[in-house]
Amino acid sequence: MNVPSVLAQIEKLQEQTQMLANRLQHSGERVQQLSSGQQDAIQPLIEDLSNAVEELHVAQEELRAQNEQLSSAYGELEQERRRYQELFESVPDPYFVTDGAGRIRAANRAVSALLGVPRTYVLGKPLLAFVAKQDQPLFATRLARLAREGGEQVREFELCMRPRRQEAETLTAVRAVARMDASGQVVELRWLIRDITAQRRTDSEVKELNSDLERRVRERTAQVDSANRVNSSLLAVVESEMAVLSARYQRLVENGASGVFVVDAAGGLVSVNPALARLLAVALPALLPKSRRATHRAFADRGSRRAVLRRLREDGACTRLPVSLRRADGPTVQVYLSAWVTRDRAGRPSGVEGIVEAMPERREGAARNGAGTSLAAG
Repeated sequence: MNVPSVLAQIEKLQEQTQMLANRLQHSGERVQQLSSGQQDAIQPLIEDLSNAVEELHVAQEELRAQNEQLSSAYGELEQERRRYQELFESVPDPYFVTDGAGRIRAANRAVSALLGVPRTYVLGKPLLAFVAKQDQPLFATRLARLAREGGEQVREFELCMRPRRQEAETLTAVRAVARMDASGQVVELRWLIRDITAQRRTDSEVKELNSDLERRVRERTAQVDSANRVNSSLLAVVESEMAVLSARYQRLVENGASGVFVVDAAGGLVSVNPALARLLAVALPALLPKSRRATHRAFADRGSRRAVLRRLREDGACTRLPVSLRRADGPTVQVYLSAWVTRDRAGRPSGVEGIVEAMPERREGAARNGAGTSLAAG
């Protein structure tokens, strides 16, 4: 029995009690018109009826209090029902309520977008009618298991739906649960069916993009590996050619007629070739102490040394500058000196390299005039 019918019966009982009280009052007025003997005979009956009416009044008051409580409870229940209905309608995903056989009892507004028909159209119809043909056996199996096993466990699976008046099928993610009564029987089945077609398409596109990216990375890695192998081969060739050129340069330096020298940043001799050692009449080991003093002794006069340093400081190089060098056995020798400043990777001066060429021999008078010119230039 539902609450509204109980409330109606309570109100009907109250009306009947009031009618009985009114009739009893009318009967009392008529009894007063009878003889005293008749009044004595009827009076006990009247008293019994009065007591019964009084008890009915008490019961009526109790029913009125219960009626108020029941009305309040019914109002709260109705408010909860409306709240549940609003929540049911506001769910963004399609929501179905079916019986154990899968026949639709209720559906929210979102089912219209999923199935392409008004939700009033689906009420009373089997949910199976909106499942794609190839997935109908799967749905029937799931439905039978839900109706048979029940329980509060949520079943999840994917299902293709076939909206009415649409050619394309819709891939959905289904969450289904059974509601049981007190005896453990399935009362209804609840289905939340979400369209995942776009999501699956996006996942597929992302997967394809990842596959394409991985392919590109593999191709690029192969290209880099190939380039590295080519670079390694080229580097080996370059190193081999550099070794040949270095050996050739070393032979030219060691066997050349011109003197070659290297001075470090502190002004000390680092290396000289045999031609320069012969020109200065010294043995190589004696010429190579790394000190500025050894470099200074090589110049016959300060003017020659200052001229070289000035050119290097101003221009960073000098070409065939006439200078006078002192031989170890005493006499001086006139030479052409070409030198340049070397620098490290940071651009800082790291030393000086140069070439010394002996001046051609001339007649004694011309030589004296030339030597004087050279010294003056220095």
